[in-house]
Amino acid sequence: MLLVRAISAACPKSNPIVLSSLVSTHRRSLAMAAKRQAVLLGVYQDKEKDKDAGDFVLTPSAKQFAASAKVVELLELTKGSFKKGETRIFYGLNEKYPLASVVHLGPRQAEVRELEDCDEAAENVRSAVAAGVRSLRGVGATAIDVDPCANAEAAAEGCTLALHVFEELKKKDSRKPPVTVSLLGGSDQDKWARGVEKSVAQNLARRLAETPANLMTPTRFAQEAYRCP
Repeated sequence: MLLVRAISAACPKSNPIVLSSLVSTHRRSLAMAAKRQAVLLGVYQDKEKDKDAGDFVLTPSAKQFAASAKVVELLELTKGSFKKGETRIFYGLNEKYPLASVVHLGPRQAEVRELEDCDEAAENVRSAVAAGVRSLRGVGATAIDVDPCANAEAAAEGCTLALHVFEELKKKDSRKPPVTVSLLGGSDQDKWARGVEKSVAQNLARRLAETPANLMTPTRFAQEAYRCP
């Protein structure tokens, strides 16, 4: 209401429709600022080209992002300084997402080392997404839509494990603000849910191990195990 009066006083002949539009835009901006909505996108290094040439390829989901062309344009300015596992944060690329983190997934065709039972592509996704959500939390993001990076299960594992913090013994006002993560786009929901379930179970094990022994008594440990789904 104060905003309307201020605009009306400054522009007494303003169109009521224009005033209404300005107020609506202002309210949306305040809502986004309070929620701190962010998006995490993945890019590959084009292995067929010079690794220092700054040639990047967006993941299929990242290509659907409204400001994808601007993202590529900004990444090209890095001139080879953007390496696998690193993240870059951009501001104001999109009205819906005032914060955007772009993570480097390495080459598109990462190898699978069968003797070591290691899927390097999946591990690259886990590590890069984990770095991305940590960086966004560090700048105040509280809700993050995560690019599945062609492996929704690995992406869910990376972000859920990265956001785990043992703070049960801290005062509530000293704890980090909670961060919610969601899958960007509507595909691969089943794989995303499976990754979340696995990582939540691992975070439970971490919490049980990190709780001091004088608090995590055998009785409480048994109660925690009983309550597990």
